[in-house]
Amino acid sequence: KNANNQKLVDYCAYYLSINSSSSIGCEKISNPDQKYLCFAEVKSDASFCNGIDGELKQICIQNAALRLKDINICKNAINKEKEDG
Repeated sequence: KNANNQKLVDYCAYYLSINSSSSIGCEKISNPDQKYLCFAEVKSDASFCNGIDGELKQICIQNAALRLKDINICKNAINKEKEDG
């Protein structure tokens, strides 16, 4: 039950931060990937996505690109994947 409660707190803090454009809620998130996602979106800084693995990293990069209206963020991420892969 505690894990579910923490997930609810994390989601609430995430959406509060996104909707208020304030990183204060991001700092309260216990899940590291979700915390990076939150900071990336609120601060409009795709570099926070580097701390995330897997599918959530792709979502993070897409969200940052959308927020910044910059297709190069996506292109740079694809190029980096090719280099790392």
